[in-house]
Amino acid sequence: MPAPNNYTLWNRLQNAIERRFVVLTGCQFRGNAAPLVDFYSNVKTDCSGRYLSEILLWDHRRLENCHNYIQWLFPTSERSRYNFFAPVLDSTQSNVFRKSTELKKRVFASFAMMCEFYGYKITESGDVLPAENFSDRTSCWITPRNHNFLRLSRMMKSLHLLGLSKLSISLGDQLVALCDVRSEIGEATGNVWSLILIETRRTLSTRTTVC
Repeated sequence: MPAPNNYTLWNRLQNAIERRFVVLTGCQFRGNAAPLVDFYSNVKTDCSGRYLSEILLWDHRRLENCHNYIQWLFPTSERSRYNFFAPVLDSTQSNVFRKSTELKKRVFASFAMMCEFYGYKITESGDVLPAENFSDRTSCWITPRNHNFLRLSRMMKSLHLLGLSKLSISLGDQLVALCDVRSEIGEATGNVWSLILIETRRTLSTRTTVC
């Protein structure tokens, strides 16, 4: 087993501190049953005191180097191993997002920002395609075991849960196809993306059939 690098050690320390804080304070979001809805409504901040509107103005360097915002922009139903302060997306909040045009517009804005970061663009029809600077941007994140692979997995899952399944599928199609030409991504990551894509299509098909 390889020795942990500094980034891994820092994550372990950060998680230990955060878990201890939660134990001492008793809860994470005392008095707030919908922290993600409030955050996306831009009426309350994340646990670091940042509003959504602030994060949407970040440059590429900050998006790359900061590691505790992605869980707020793209929440899922699973507890994050890397940001214990980040709330979990429960079914109640998920339904609020799905029914709110305004909230989905803001999720779209977050997604558009991250697409630009990764070198993708979103067409008027809602398709995710490589942008003109795709080659330049991928040099920043397509490296073996890059942490952005986990971010992209989270984004695919979250978009579906928040009611933007078409964007999730379009992004997934691009990522799975990319695995065929970029060996640095690795088979394991490619399998994860493929499984998320399959499950999203299956769930969406089932939901459409029931409706």
